[in-house]
Amino acid sequence: MDAEDLAIQRALHVMRSRRNTLIPIHRLPPEILTRIFMLCAEHSRDVWQKTIGIQRTTIGWIAITYVCRRWRQLALGFAGLWTMVTFTLGERWAEEMLKRSQARPIVVK
Repeated sequence: MDAEDLAIQRALHVMRSRRNTLIPIHRLPPEILTRIFMLCAEHSRDVWQKTIGIQRTTIGWIAITYVCRRWRQLALGFAGLWTMVTFTLGERWAEEMLKRSQARPIVVK
């Protein structure tokens, strides 16, 4: 039964992936999506900077990495999203942001 369940789960995963490729936003070129991500990040950073004093320690634009596999791959690989390095989220976050910024000019907070 476990093997059958696993096969069904894999089939559902394939079907969902195929369905997602039919959604219009999936046809947008990576350059447009990354620009949208940058706009989202800029807005989120403005909001984040205003509320950091209230112990809000999340960067809302990171939620785009949870939308779908394609968005995650684009966002994680797009160095421009990772140029504002902050230590308020911890050293591990800062190190990850530095790594993902791929030696681009950064802003340190």
